[in-house]
Amino acid sequence: MFTYRALAALSLFLVLCAHDAQAWRIWPFGRKQLDPLPATPTTIEAPGAQKGLQPTEHKAEDTVSLERLKMLANKNKNPEAQLALGRMYYEGIGGVQQDFKAAADLFYEAAKSGSGRAVYNYGLCLTLGRGVAKDEDKGLEWFVRAAKMGVPQAQRQAGLILESRQDYEQAFGFFRAQADAGELWAIHKVATYLQQGLGTEADPAAAAAYLEAGARRGDPRCQVRLADCYEQGFGVPVNYEEMFSWLYRAAHAEDPEAQAKVGYCFLRGQGIARNTATAFKWFERSAAAGYGPAQVAMGNCYLLGAGVPQDSAKSVECYRLAAEQDDPVGAFSLGVAYEMGRGVERNTSEALRWFLRSAEKGYAPAQFNLGVMFEEGRAGAPDLAKAVQWYQAAAKQGSPEANLTLGRFYLKGQGVPMDRKKARQYFDLAAESGSEEAKEEIKRHF
Repeated sequence: MFTYRALAALSLFLVLCAHDAQAWRIWPFGRKQLDPLPATPTTIEAPGAQKGLQPTEHKAEDTVSLERLKMLANKNKNPEAQLALGRMYYEGIGGVQQDFKAAADLFYEAAKSGSGRAVYNYGLCLTLGRGVAKDEDKGLEWFVRAAKMGVPQAQRQAGLILESRQDYEQAFGFFRAQADAGELWAIHKVATYLQQGLGTEADPAAAAAYLEAGARRGDPRCQVRLADCYEQGFGVPVNYEEMFSWLYRAAHAEDPEAQAKVGYCFLRGQGIARNTATAFKWFERSAAAGYGPAQVAMGNCYLLGAGVPQDSAKSVECYRLAAEQDDPVGAFSLGVAYEMGRGVERNTSEALRWFLRSAEKGYAPAQFNLGVMFEEGRAGAPDLAKAVQWYQAAAKQGSPEANLTLGRFYLKGQGVPMDRKKARQYFDLAAESGSEEAKEEIKRHF
């Protein structure tokens, strides 16, 4: 038999999967989909590190002999010749043996004459330790210098390195230069910075404008992110028809996230007439590309018989596909299936395992369920210390159930020292999130 606390924990899944259109908002529209910033420094072995570099702009008919090039580079100190010959030594082409030192020396000489491309190439040598002692700090200085001279590759490299060092203000300037030049990768960066207020004042409207510029050029990722803006009214007015229009374009460009979101639009009747059968087809198309959230959505459809015949066993298959690629909602849903014995034989140990997988990815409902399981001893002997740990993790993400539970714990001194002040704080947080039970606790005890 389930206890009341266990049912309270698991009921969240049923609420999320209800047929009401708003209940399907488990899909992470909006800012949660922003491109994450790198947690570690960017690898510098970028396009051009082996070939391309920043070469001269000679046409084929302008090609000169190696001897002539050497004379122009070494005797006449011609920076274009130095750059071209340096590239030949760097790559070991055109009849010369690869010689990084000779290449670095030539790039340095050309850089002294004001060649921005040579400045970038010498920075690359410093960063990679090719022909000179490796010095990433000095390499960055040269990249920045070349970036300020307008070398596109230098603007990208300098921006990425500065970003990894959390110098967002300087990075933003270089990214914006590239975005204004029409580079799609930079448009994504600049939109993220403007939305999050990194290195510049937050400006959602400007971010949406950049995304629209990329979207109109046919970039699916810009189209999806612009749709998110229209869904939330983030920088543009809320407009579900515009949202659906951009998602539909990206979906037909085979973007799996867009396909899944189109499915949710049909399922919720948002921006388009509600049609659960069509919704399922879009989920299926996205899931076939291995997109975890779409696999979860298919599982929900099978569970409820939405757009497809009800089949609990098939719902579990879908959840497992998502869970096995570390989708937190998929792992949570699979845990619920094992805990409730729905579509699979009931197995509390398996439920615990999948809740843990989901919770470690930061999914608050799974964190709350773990708290319940450890509190009630559903995974062995009760362990209030672990229960409190997981309730606190869920509470930090605003879970009203977790805040309510912690309020009761502090009020009674259960698993934590008795502390009425902390209890009231947790009850207030839960009440602010709409918990009627928390409001009753405040009336009763305060």
